[in-house]
Amino acid sequence: MLGLYSDETGLGLLSGLYALIIIIPSTVLSIHRLHDTGRSGWWILISFVPIAGPIVLIVFYVMDSKPGDNEYGPNPKEQLHNTVS
Repeated sequence: MLGLYSDETGLGLLSGLYALIIIIPSTVLSIHRLHDTGRSGWWILISFVPIAGPIVLIVFYVMDSKPGDNEYGPNPKEQLHNTVS
């Protein structure tokens, strides 16, 4: 209606802004989760491998955190358990 929607891309101004705003927090969250499992944040780049890459990332995301501290810091589950007890 305002000329802000593109039939070629299927995106409008608001959806484009939303995508730009959400990409940084989602990337940071993904890297944080990889660190919780004891992996480097560079593993996020495997998502560029077609089909297998996103599947590997999903498996990494659902794996349990490594017990104890790792090179990226303390286990967040252990900190939560210690404060609740």
